[in-house]
Amino acid sequence: MKGSTRVLLTLFGIVVVTVAVVFVVVRPLGQRVAADQEAIRDRRDQLVKLQRVASRISDLEKEIKR
Repeated sequence: MKGSTRVLLTLFGIVVVTVAVVFVVVRPLGQRVAADQEAIRDRRDQLVKLQRVASRISDLEKEIKR
């Protein structure tokens, strides 16, 4: 094998391994982050609803005391 061919094959191998690592490791991590962000949004929405209910209960308690 010529030296330049060996260098090109080595560089090609490095590129292939890098792309494989991105697909195997980085991509699933990105999907997990997206799922976590969706869960956080859902929890935040639930918290807002609970805060509204708590506020309404507080208002009703004030009306009852009058």
